[in-house]
Amino acid sequence: MIRLNQHNSTPPVGINVMPLVDVIFILLIFFLLRSHVQQGLVLDLPAVKTSETVTQQYWMVSITAEDQLQFNGIDIEKTALKKLLLMAQKKVKSRRLIVLNMDKHATVDTLVFVMDTVRQIGLYNLVISTETAAETEVINDQ
Repeated sequence: MIRLNQHNSTPPVGINVMPLVDVIFILLIFFLLRSHVQQGLVLDLPAVKTSETVTQQYWMVSITAEDQLQFNGIDIEKTALKKLLLMAQKKVKSRRLIVLNMDKHATVDTLVFVMDTVRQIGLYNLVISTETAAETEVINDQ
């Protein structure tokens, strides 16, 4: 007699890696979406001969040459600055230093607005960020 249906009782040998590849791709996509890249703001800072490095915690307010504001790297409207500073101060429950990055081509009106807003909420510890004259000379030589 001839047997037509013979079944081999042993399963095929091998490891199915497709579920592992799926999980790795999902993790890769998750980490790519979770990581955020902060684009830097290009400012032409004024040059000075004396300058110090800030070592304490601070909030950063930036003014571009077009008089646009940023608070800690996030674009904001002028009207939102006071509200953001008040919220940040309540969250930290302490008075931090305010570092002002201002492009040298920005208007004095915007500088005065930021300084007035900072003082209105009771913060008086404000410094203006600059470059040292030596750094400027090196950049200009290149």
